[in-house]
Amino acid sequence: MDPPWRVIAVDTKRAAEDAPKFAAIGPTTDHLGDVWRMARPGVVFRPSWGQDSDCVGDVQALCAQAYERGHVTLYIDEYKEVVESVQRAGASLQRCFQQGRGRLVGVWGATQEPVFVPRQLLSQATHVCLFDLFYPPDQDFAASMNADWRRPPDLHGFWYVHVDGRTGWQYYPDKRAFFGALT
Repeated sequence: MDPPWRVIAVDTKRAAEDAPKFAAIGPTTDHLGDVWRMARPGVVFRPSWGQDSDCVGDVQALCAQAYERGHVTLYIDEYKEVVESVQRAGASLQRCFQQGRGRLVGVWGATQEPVFVPRQLLSQATHVCLFDLFYPPDQDFAASMNADWRRPPDLHGFWYVHVDGRTGWQYYPDKRAFFGALT
């Protein structure tokens, strides 16, 4: 029998207003060593932050451990904070992203600044949601992925595509419309 799945949310922003959303996933820890000891199925990892921290190193180590263990879904909020550079995701994140399926490792990532994220993490994603973007180069990036993209007229509107699916980009005015379309 396969081991149970783990969901590990990586909260790089540490924003107080996001705490209730992350609490729904599971308990929170600031220590990488605690992630695998905490109760299943979910845990929120808040990597080191600040002047003397190594957020990128912490998340790369987490990705390496997730790949070795398998049966893990990583949710990374905010991609920009955990990649080595605009061109390099980092070896462990890249490995999870490219080869994780064979180890039952999935990566979900979010960013508000796609131009600061290695293109591959976005262009090879299976599911893509494009929300409102304010910075013109980010808007140009969104338009390069979806020729119909425009800033959503609705406060919580977004564009969605299942890349491996049979339909193209679809616009949803909010998450209720999106989830209603799935049923």
